Order: sequence, then structure tokens, then C-alpha cells
Amino acid sequence: MSTILIGVSGGSGSGKTTLIKCIQNMVKNKDDIEIISYDSYYYCLNELNDEEKLNYNYDHPDSLDSNLLYNNLCHLINNKKCFEPIYNFKTCLRENNRELIPKPILIVEGNLLFFEKKIRDLFDVKIFIDIDANIRLIRRINRDINERGYNYDETLFRYENSVKSMHDLMIEPTKKYADIILQSTYNEIILKMIVSYIESNI
Repeated sequence: MSTILIGVSGGSGSGKTTLIKCIQNMVKNKDDIEIISYDSYYYCLNELNDEEKLNYNYDHPDSLDSNLLYNNLCHLINNKKCFEPIYNFKTCLRENNRELIPKPILIVEGNLLFFEKKIRDLFDVKIFIDIDANIRLIRRINRDINERGYNYDETLFRYENSVKSMHDLMIEPTKKYADIILQSTYNEIILKMIVSYIESNI
């Protein structure tokens, strides 16, 4: 089985998950798609206290187990099963694993997805979502409070102390590697092109 590997990157709150859902909804056979999040590959912070966890820079490449993601993608491309961590952002621990099964379409999303060359070079299509910083901040606040169990002060503290600076330094520059740059989450023409490419290559 041949595999199409699509990478979706962009800053925190840019709409990566929403874009992937749009693609998934437009593809005829949704069972052909496996979605992988780079956020699942954060390292455990079990040796840090609560204050150290609050100050931990989640937006630096060193916070992510890029070797594990790379190995998992290589396994899937070669039609081998593997396991992805399930990360709990409240406890900052990997609490379980889920089995990843090889499928014709692998869509991977992550802020720093295009930072590591060895990972970047695996993708057949690289998409970067370039959204205004104010919109991204509002979306991040809503996500962190409603989905990750952080309070407003924690979310704003992280944004001011690492998220914004790391976006400018580490994430924004990787836009140059993208095949497609989107200024909005939903671009019907581009989405139809992506889905057409996927379905013509399955």
C-alpha cells in the first residue's frame, strides 16, 4: 500500500485541526485517513514541580520527541503498526498509548512540524496556515481553558513568556518550506485541489 503524507503547520490557534476536519469531510472514504498530532509527542515533565511546569517552554523544538514521531511515520509509510503517546496537558504526562494503523492517507499537524528536516522531508504536501496573531491568541485562550484545563492567567502567562516569541523565532520561519500557504482556514479552491490530489493518488 502506498501512502500519501500531508503535513499541516502554523502557529498555535491557526486552525490546523479545523482544516484537517474539512479535508476529512470532503474525502470520499474517511476510513482511508489517519490523523496524527505532534502535540502527542511532548516529553513527560514528571520531574518538574508545578511552578517549573508553568514556566516550561512547550513551544521550543526540544520539548518534543521528534525521533519518536519520525520513527512512527517511517513505520506507517512502510505499512507497519506503531504506537502514539496520549499526552495529558494538565498533568504534563504521557498517560497511555494508541495504536496507529497504516492507511493510504496520513495527515500530521503541529506547530513545529516543519522545523526538523528529517521529518519535513517525509511529506508529499506541506501546508502552512498563516493567520493573524490576535485571532490565534483568542483561539488559544479558548482551547487551553476549555480543552486543556488551564485557567486564563496560566494561558496568558505562557503566551507572553514563550508562545509569541517562539512563534516568531521557530515557527514563522518554517513557512518558507510549505508548498501551500493559507491565509484562512477554509479556502474552497485549495481544499478541492488537496482532496483531488489525495483521491487521484490513492
